[in-house]
Amino acid sequence: MSFSGVHSNFYSQWHAFIEQFGKSHSGIYFLQRVDKQNNIHSISRLIGEDNQGILYIGKSTNLAHRLGILINLINRTSTTGKHSMGIRYQEIEAFKQHLKPESIKLRVFLCDNPRQLESKMLKEYLYRYGELPPLNNSN
Repeated sequence: MSFSGVHSNFYSQWHAFIEQFGKSHSGIYFLQRVDKQNNIHSISRLIGEDNQGILYIGKSTNLAHRLGILINLINRTSTTGKHSMGIRYQEIEAFKQHLKPESIKLRVFLCDNPRQLESKMLKEYLYRYGELPPLNNSN
């Protein structure tokens, strides 16, 4: 499933998702950079070009809660919440200037083992591009 990074668009799409699939889900999610036509914007990496435009890979055992915090931080409708990427987004001016909410797309994949799958996806990204996605913490 794909969702817009814009606050109002995300919530209208997310409510439809919840109506169809229910509220409580585990899974992983990707933030991707898109252009004004919603096409993926590639990102230059240390080794090669990421043609999927992946900015961040995350996981949650409660996607509704976790993504709600993230979207609110990205759109500055909240300044609190425990999401390190969302907090970094608010604190670093260059992110706010170059990664507007309308240039962010969320892709969600439901799974029973989000920690294991996120770890696998981050490792694959690191081995392919020589670094983690730009908004993932390296700690």
